[in-house]
Amino acid sequence: MKPLELQQALEKGQIAPLYLLYGEETFLIDKTVDTLKKLLIDPRLSSFNCAVLYGGESQPHHIISAAQTLPLVSKHRMIVVKEADQIKASWKNFSPYFEQPLPSTCLIFCSGSSVLKSDLLSLFKKKGTVVRFYHPFTSEIPAWIKKFARERNKQMGREAVALLSEVLENDLQRIYNEMEKIALYVGERGTIEREDVQAVIAVVKEMSIFNLTDCLAGKDRVRALDALQCLLEQGEHPLKILAMIARHYRLMVKAKEMLHKGLSATDAAKRLGINDYHLKGFVKQVQAFSLDHVQDHFALLFQSDRKLKSSRISEKIILEDTIARLCAL
Repeated sequence: MKPLELQQALEKGQIAPLYLLYGEETFLIDKTVDTLKKLLIDPRLSSFNCAVLYGGESQPHHIISAAQTLPLVSKHRMIVVKEADQIKASWKNFSPYFEQPLPSTCLIFCSGSSVLKSDLLSLFKKKGTVVRFYHPFTSEIPAWIKKFARERNKQMGREAVALLSEVLENDLQRIYNEMEKIALYVGERGTIEREDVQAVIAVVKEMSIFNLTDCLAGKDRVRALDALQCLLEQGEHPLKILAMIARHYRLMVKAKEMLHKGLSATDAAKRLGINDYHLKGFVKQVQAFSLDHVQDHFALLFQSDRKLKSSRISEKIILEDTIARLCAL
């Protein structure tokens, strides 16, 4: 089961007695556990009906004993086992309980590891619900944005979703936090529009990486340096800025290759996952982009990366020099 599929099941009240939640997107794992707790446990009785254990400190019989305990003045009890991959005993010890889990208990094993033992995965796939929480793909971000908006009883306009997705990429924790600010900003109004996102998130246009790459594509050195300054003032790390510039050039090269194979610039941009909000701008960049100096572009970016990691020169000066030289190519 994928993370979004699990969220949809929970929204419908479909809750399993046994879960294995694992993967590198620990923010979503923690949020899913919080969601299950809200659905199952009365906050007034949380200390009695909700327990958190740790894999490295718990033996299977301790976990099973906790899971077999009946809830107090409630329909449900919830046991969360964090760092489940640290359990040293054989997972076969859980088989008897997994065969007949207590219906009133929701037993949740969590792990931040993206690779788990095969015996653990096979056991859960037979008897429980297994969800790997990976960093979401670009195409999945709009669905998460809409979900976070629904949690706050808001709807998102298409352009608002596209803009938020472009600016914050696949950083779900930041998207979640910014959504809280946006919801407070719109107040009782039920729909969040693009203007609301622009008003709350300062990096939306002038300070977005797309604005910088757009200036680079147009060889507009002055505006490109202004955009760089905005990004730095917003706290973006210089290496991340350089990485985003390099990523944009790679996308341009891939798009150009697709054009040579007969695809339109628009179709190429869509296949590369370019957000609707910046689709037209990217298409214009691709059409104007030449492969004549592409090796020079990447050689310069590589040199700048080395300087940022090893030179005593100011990071800002290194980036400013890089941008000036990119605009001159």
